[in-house]
Amino acid sequence: MEHYAINVGRLKEPLKAIPDDVEQGGSRGHVAIAPMDGKGDVDRKLLEEWAAHREQGVQHYLTGILLDAIVEA
Repeated sequence: MEHYAINVGRLKEPLKAIPDDVEQGGSRGHVAIAPMDGKGDVDRKLLEEWAAHREQGVQHYLTGILLDAIVEA
């Protein structure tokens, strides 16, 4: 059985891996992946656009960036 992982070092802008805050109940070693703006904040508009693109039959460019970061584990 093959296993895959996201190599966060292979993510390209504007996507970034944001570590969970363990102090806030997050899981150690877990990250959220989201588009960031030029100020280093989550680009909520782009994140909403990406989420709304699901099941539309056309791959969003952020999905392509994420898929390119998948490696065999």
